Parts: sequence; C-alpha cells; structure tokens
Amino acid sequence: MDTQSYPDIIKQVLSHYADYMSPTDPVKAHFVFDEQHQSYLMVEIGWRDKQYIYQPIIHIEIIDGKIWIQQDYTEAGVVDDLIDAGVAPEQIVLGFRHPSLRQYTGFAVR
Repeated sequence: MDTQSYPDIIKQVLSHYADYMSPTDPVKAHFVFDEQHQSYLMVEIGWRDKQYIYQPIIHIEIIDGKIWIQQDYTEAGVVDDLIDAGVAPEQIVLGFRHPSLRQYTGFAVR
C-alpha cells in the first residue's frame, strides 16, 4: 500500500468512531489533525452531569513511514480498523507497548 494514503485512511478511521457516539450525549468527539507533523488525535470533551470529561481516546502518528498507535482507549481496537482499510500489520507499531514487548505483538517493532 502507498504510504501517502495513510493520512486519509487514519482520518477516515478516526472519524468513523464519532458515529458510535450518541447525538444527545453532551460529551462530543473532537479531532486534531496535524498534517505537518502527521499526528492525529480523537478526544472526547464535554460535561456529563457535574463531571467535566477531557479524554484522549485515540492518538496515531506516522513516523518513518509507519503508523504508530500511541494511544487507543477503544473497546475493539483501532488497529483492526486500520488493517480492514488495507494497512499491513508490519506497517503498524503499537507505540503504547514497551519496546521490549513489541516483538510479541505480531506488528512492527519500530
């Protein structure tokens, strides 16, 4: 797969997660797409009753031509959506896993 398509794939996958949120929920998905640094973030922000919610849900970066998942608080896991979109597992790094354990994940080490 052409790595130049990674930003579009990532944005499409992240935007899809907003579809799972209830339109009546006061907590909304916000997206930060930093094209220059190839960093993509989904954050939930809002008030639920008396509690303020600010929760980074997914953070993905493109580093040296690979997709690094830096944070993933989704139930199913964003990696499956990236693979379904055509990204090969060897092009995905689970950045939130300790470097010494990445060799056992079935994904890229770095």
